[in-house]
Amino acid sequence: ELLVQARTALGDAKFDEARARVSGVLQAIPGDPEALGLMATIARQEQETLRAAEVLKAVEEGEALEKKGDLEGALTAFRQAVEADPDSSRAVQARDRLESRMREVSSVRSLADEHLRDGRFEEALQSLEKLRKLLPGDETVESDAEEARDKAKHIQDSLRKAERAAAERNHRATVEAAKQVLDLSPNHVRAAALKRDSERALLAVDRHLKEAERLIGSEIFEDALDQLKKARGKGATAEMVAGLEKTAVSGITAALKTEATRFYSARDYGAALDAYERILELKDDDDDAKKGRAEAERRLRSLTSE
Repeated sequence: ELLVQARTALGDAKFDEARARVSGVLQAIPGDPEALGLMATIARQEQETLRAAEVLKAVEEGEALEKKGDLEGALTAFRQAVEADPDSSRAVQARDRLESRMREVSSVRSLADEHLRDGRFEEALQSLEKLRKLLPGDETVESDAEEARDKAKHIQDSLRKAERAAAERNHRATVEAAKQVLDLSPNHVRAAALKRDSERALLAVDRHLKEAERLIGSEIFEDALDQLKKARGKGATAEMVAGLEKTAVSGITAALKTEATRFYSARDYGAALDAYERILELKDDDDDAKKGRAEAERRLRSLTSE
């Protein structure tokens, strides 16, 4: 009857009670084979129960650490569980699942970092969104994603400015805006093309301006104006040509006024009128030219009436 009680206690995992019943039998009947066999069974099942409890504790600890985002700690716990019981399907599955997840995290993180280094923030955001799903609540991922969004927006805004400036042939503004893009994204193809084209245009403008300056120095004012016109055609702003243009126009009008006066004195009023008209084409607010034109027209009318 003691052995029956021992088996009942063993079925309820009451190992101390079961061991005590069997010990009672062995005291009465030392060396009883059935009692010795049951004692060995108790020891084996107790060990298995302790091992199962150890595995369960390690797995639950790993699951808790994984929820907190401590993947390394969780993996250590799962591996300890497998080491304690290599046949535990729950421990093996937890370890394999987390190892697979961590490999995916590592792969996506590497891709995101590569895109961030290259300044490809739109692509980086796609990888970071995957990481957010793999690592919910991870502060580093959230911070990187926010920074990538800010930089992607800055690139978009700067690129729009560069495109708009290029359409307006404002080359300096185009270069400046494109450079802001390239500072963040050195391999940005469109920004690089805009910057390159605008820099070439600025070089061409600079050549025309320098030639105009040289011609003005030689008092070849008409040719200087032609160079300034070409500079405008290449996108030179009014501010860039204003000073040289004013000097060239002043030089031309001064020469024309001298010619007009000479023609007027020689009573060649038609030639004088042409000179004054040319002055007013260049400088429509020149009061002297207006007066000279009016006087030349009056003289021509008088000659015609005579």
